[in-house]
Amino acid sequence: MTESERDRGDVEEQAPIPVGNREEFEDALPGLFDGGPPIEAPSAEALEQWGVDLEDEGGGIEER
Repeated sequence: MTESERDRGDVEEQAPIPVGNREEFEDALPGLFDGGPPIEAPSAEALEQWGVDLEDEGGGIEER
């Protein structure tokens, strides 16, 4: 999936992959970076407990 495909809306919305622990999160991560579905964690607090760095280059995270 290219950025232009996303910009044009050619790509269908993908259902998120729910994760319940650090191992599931790590298993889902490669797909996310290859244009796969988003990852749905229980909460930002759970990610912090799993030792996941929540800050991106801009210093923040996206919460829904």
